[in-house]
This record gives sequence, structure tokens and C-alpha cells, in this order.
Amino acid sequence: MTPDFFRDCLQKGDYEQLYQKTSNRFKKKVSNQEFHTILSTFFEKQPTLTLQSRFIHDQETEYSWIDESKTRGVVALFQDEGTISGMYVLPLTNKVEPNHAWTKNNYYLPFTDKWFTYWGGDNELVNYHYTSPHQRHAYDFIKHNGRKSHDGPATKNRSYLAFGKPVIASAPGRVVEAITHVPDNKPVGKMNEKQPLGNYVVIEHEHGEYSFTAHLQQFSVLVRVGESVKAGQKIGNCGNSGNSSEAHIHFQVSDGPDFQSSTSLRIQFQTAIAPIRGQFINSDQNPRT
Repeated sequence: MTPDFFRDCLQKGDYEQLYQKTSNRFKKKVSNQEFHTILSTFFEKQPTLTLQSRFIHDQETEYSWIDESKTRGVVALFQDEGTISGMYVLPLTNKVEPNHAWTKNNYYLPFTDKWFTYWGGDNELVNYHYTSPHQRHAYDFIKHNGRKSHDGPATKNRSYLAFGKPVIASAPGRVVEAITHVPDNKPVGKMNEKQPLGNYVVIEHEHGEYSFTAHLQQFSVLVRVGESVKAGQKIGNCGNSGNSSEAHIHFQVSDGPDFQSSTSLRIQFQTAIAPIRGQFINSDQNPRT
């Protein structure tokens, strides 16, 4: 089973061939009848599917597709030999964005060298933040070696390729909030939902825009409230604090300084990129300070 053949079977309504290619573990959880019922109900008519993202993780590769109405999505996990190990369908929010939803400023990426877009894009299929207006256009970036995001014990922060890496200011501005004392979580453990951003920096930029850079390493924040920063200036290190399961950077721009009450904006990056889940992003054009 190849991803293209998988898509073709869905588009033709040939659910039996798909089910026969699922793993034994999958078949124990979902019966043949349940599988057919779910798909035939979800796709009321034969869909035309467009690939949204491809994401390799260890021995599996995740593919996601969206239909022509942009209201239905499907995700499938393929093992290296082509067996379907997981699959789910997802109704999507068809949001009409107002004209002012884009940032007026242009922003650099909040890191140096090459990172991986774990969450990012304009629907919840590729960006789980999308259903929440206050973080709809947020990104989560990790370091990834092409197979996985860690090298060593999965329960140790130091094993994660992103942990401790420098994080930079994405545009010039003034620091309006900076938190650095929150402990880093243990990976594959309990997340800190009471302090969801963990250690973070909020910077006020021109045109009333505020960047949020979160989940920084404990005691790594280098800037203080009231300080002016330049684009490319180091503000801390990547960590695993807050509502985070592994080391990563949460980055977003909002129309206000309060995380919960402000609305996130679609970010215009300096390099005219639009990162989406599964993409490696290189920051070669970021400023150096």
C-alpha cells in the first residue's frame, strides 16, 4: 500500500482494499463493518483529496489529505513496509479570515539553523491550535533528524535535539513580559497545564503586534521587562516548560499582550514562507547579532 494508492481508494470508495492493508492491531480496535460505516458516513460523496503534509516519525510516516470543500480531512500512518497502522478522519473548521488577520510587520523565524514544523498551517488537520482564536495561527517547531526528534533515552530532556538550542527575537521591539523560573517537564510525562506557556517572552512590536515565544528552558531567559531588543537577538534557550511534552518552540503573534484574551494573527515572515506541518525550515536569512 502506497500513500497514492491509499488516496485513490478513498476517492473511489474502495474501503475494503484499505481495510485489508491495515495492521492486525488496527483490526482488533476497528471492525471491518465499523471501518466501512465511518468512512461512508464521513465522505457523503466521493471526495477529491489533496495532500497536506508528510511527517516521518521513527518507523512510521504520517500523511494527511484535505477534500475540495476544505471541511474534511483524513490522516493515515504507514509503517515502513506499507501497512496502515493508524487512521482517522476529522471535520475541519471552514473559517473566513478578516482582512486584518495578517500581521502588518514582517517577522524572522525565532531560531537559528534548520528546524522542523511540528504544528503549523491553516486548518486543524495540520495545526491543532487552529480551533482556538487566541492561538489559531501559532507554530510549534522542533529539531528533527529525519526520523525522530531525540537521540538517547526518550525520558530525558537532554536527549531531545531542540533542548537548550538558542531562541531569538523575531523582530525589534520592547519586552513586556518575561518568565524564566518555571521548571522543565520530564518528557513523556505530566505536562504543566497550570502554567501553559511555561517560560516565555512577550515582545511588543510596531502596529500593536505582540510576539509570544514559549516553552523556554528554565532560567535561560536573557531579557527583562522594559528592555529593547533587536531582531536576531538571543532571548533564551528552547526548553520543555509549561504545557509541553518535549522540547519545542511555540511561536505566535497576537493583537494584544494577554495570551488568552488576544487574537492570534497570520504571520508574514521575512522570507515569504508559510510553514506547514512536516516541513523543515531553514533560517539562513535571519539576521545575525
